[in-house]
Amino acid sequence: MFKNVLLNIFILLFLTSCASSGLHRLGTGKPKFASLEIEGVSYHLNSENGYFQPGKPLKLSLTLKNVSQTKKTFNVVKNRMLILVINNEFSENLKTVEIPPTGYIDGNNFELAPDEELAFDVVINTSEEFFKVNDSVFCQIRLFFLPKQFRRNALSIYIEKK
Repeated sequence: MFKNVLLNIFILLFLTSCASSGLHRLGTGKPKFASLEIEGVSYHLNSENGYFQPGKPLKLSLTLKNVSQTKKTFNVVKNRMLILVINNEFSENLKTVEIPPTGYIDGNNFELAPDEELAFDVVINTSEEFFKVNDSVFCQIRLFFLPKQFRRNALSIYIEKK
């Protein structure tokens, strides 16, 4: 008898929780910024406002901050500092751009002292035809200046059509 009472209470609680909770979206599921921390360095990627503005290039900001107490050194290999991959919502590749270190750093290596912050503005002339068909694009930046075992790490955000 006690089992039946407990079972009935459990079923009643389950049914009332299902009936009272509706399906609510908590967001678009399309991140406007991304953060990552690897070996004491924090990486943060965002865009100006998360929207594509016709007639303007796509501008992404990548910020590096050394949160450790030791100096960090990065080497650029094969003249590739960053790799930007732009995909549509169905993961079809629209454009891949290898970004060289020229204009960002002098030479092929750079250092970050403890608590030092360094910002890179990645500006790409995207074709407006990306947004004629797609409501948003998926931008992924691979940090090619990291040691080989960390190069698969990437920061990814969505840029939407306004």
